[in-house]
Amino acid sequence: MTVNVDTQSLIASMRDVVGQAYLLTDKAKKQPYTKGFRFGAGEALAVVRPGTLVEIWRVLKLCVEAGRCGYYAGGQYRVNGRLYARW
Repeated sequence: MTVNVDTQSLIASMRDVVGQAYLLTDKAKKQPYTKGFRFGAGEALAVVRPGTLVEIWRVLKLCVEAGRCGYYAGGQYRVNGRLYARW
């Protein structure tokens, strides 16, 4: 069942799951996650950086319940669909 949840409530709920340090809402801080290295860009309400599989599940569950799209970019993939490594 989808419930219309306002933006601030959704952000607060995600913050409760992962903590303030792992929830990015500032446009400048979100930019590396919303723009591909070679091509592609998009907008995001927030960038959530969960630390556990349970946190991933809880955040995605919140998105579904709020009727929002959640994009999970695991495995070190960026917006452009290419794998990258942090050395």
